[in-house]
Amino acid sequence: MSFALNQGPAREALLAYAPIVCNPDEAARCSAWLGLTDASENLQRTLGRELALHDLSEDGFSLLAQLTLCEPNAVRPDDLGPALGLGRTATANLLGRLEVSGLILHERAGREQPESGLRLTAAGRKIFTQALKSHLAAILHAMSTLDSADITLIDRTCKRLRPPLPSAPTL
Repeated sequence: MSFALNQGPAREALLAYAPIVCNPDEAARCSAWLGLTDASENLQRTLGRELALHDLSEDGFSLLAQLTLCEPNAVRPDDLGPALGLGRTATANLLGRLEVSGLILHERAGREQPESGLRLTAAGRKIFTQALKSHLAAILHAMSTLDSADITLIDRTCKRLRPPLPSAPTL
């Protein structure tokens, strides 16, 4: 995930001008925001690399996770895009790649089954389980440098920042 405002020239401008146009507390908040986004991007890149070791993209992993959560039921292809935040074309391409790879099975509609549905194959379940274990290990490794007080503070801070932010006033 990339935030254009925390990279390159925009980042440098924020760091240079925040102390000039903001009071010290506001400048510290700006610096903290940049730190949060930097840490988040670093963790996302690390987790993406872990998934790549299993030949999965983040979207592929998310799709397999969605199918796993819905087992034993099949999932309608049209329901996956919105659940994953993907458009029709991106969803169709992803489904095609995973089906060709043998990770999912697309059961076509017929007499016995009025709607088409998607299911994990045994290979898909195995790859997902392996990737999930690696993903969790990478998260735990990344967070291992933090003590319980750090974890509590980060968790509390992130919970407060999760709700939609109000419109920001202009400076």
